Amino acid sequence: MNVAGPLISVVIPVYNTQKYLERCVESVLCQSYGNLEVILVDDGSPDNCGKMCDAFAQQDARIRVIHQDNEGQASARNRGLDIAKGEYIGFVDSDDYIDTGMYNSLYTLLVKNDVQIACCGTCVVDEQGKTKSTFNNPTEGIILYDRDQALGEHLHNTRITSSLCDKLYVAEIFNGIRMIEGMIYEDMEVLPRCLAKAQQVVYSSEPLYYNVMTANSTMRGRFSLRQFDMMKAGKLRFIFYQKSCHEHINLAKEMLIEICLSLIYKSYGNKECDALRNEAIREAIVCYKSIEARQQRMKTRFKMCLLHIGIPVFSYTMKLYYSISKSINEFMFRMSRS
Repeated sequence: MNVAGPLISVVIPVYNTQKYLERCVESVLCQSYGNLEVILVDDGSPDNCGKMCDAFAQQDARIRVIHQDNEGQASARNRGLDIAKGEYIGFVDSDDYIDTGMYNSLYTLLVKNDVQIACCGTCVVDEQGKTKSTFNNPTEGIILYDRDQALGEHLHNTRITSSLCDKLYVAEIFNGIRMIEGMIYEDMEVLPRCLAKAQQVVYSSEPLYYNVMTANSTMRGRFSLRQFDMMKAGKLRFIFYQKSCHEHINLAKEMLIEICLSLIYKSYGNKECDALRNEAIREAIVCYKSIEARQQRMKTRFKMCLLHIGIPVFSYTMKLYYSISKSINEFMFRMSRS
């Protein structure tokens, strides 16, 4: 175990995840990089998570616990950042877990390449830990990006994903940067601001972060009005690119369009979403019209044409499209592992 390196602070917001919390915390405590502080932020969890956090802290001096009223994941992450003492910062979601070598690998990449942010590959696994898919091609190896390249790559959400968690940061990155509290999908909004402060970013395709498919996660739970925070985050991200990285402005617009189209499809038939769904339709149309035709992707053109025909036709076709895409992706993933 490497205990000689500088301190890494790992912030873990905790809410209603008692089924997964021990696995998550153990995966961090068992890191081959040993000089860690683990900050558990109990966000007013209604289950036994708060008591579990206190028990973990009694067993391992590297653990620090904060208890707060339920203010959301963004607030919990901010509280963790406020007290972090490490020269480097990492995040883990409390229903996920990480490879035992993740922080040693990311720290080595940071130092070797003299960069401010290191990223790794991500596996999507079921609750038993069986791999279902990956966000990236695990054979790509190590790629070095400058600031503008990293900001462009982030929009594709494959190598440099929208998640804060599959990364290690020099602590100074978060000087003056905090999550927007009260909003979910805060990663999407804050990560470009972090990338913009890094002169270079390094990426390793080795899958070291395990994203667990749980029924109650933000992405997979029952659709609600709060899901439209993704549109809010996407709009704020677009505004950031408009001001700070105009080179990728058209791609940022297309990603906002894709977010809006996804929300329109997922909320179809939900009456309480009518107002926000109409806002998403307007946002998609305005963004689409502002992109020159020759710069529009064929996939985006096709979806927008369906939307103009009507939401019922659009939603039915999207349901078929996503079903076929899922089947193809699962087949390709099985073939890659056979």
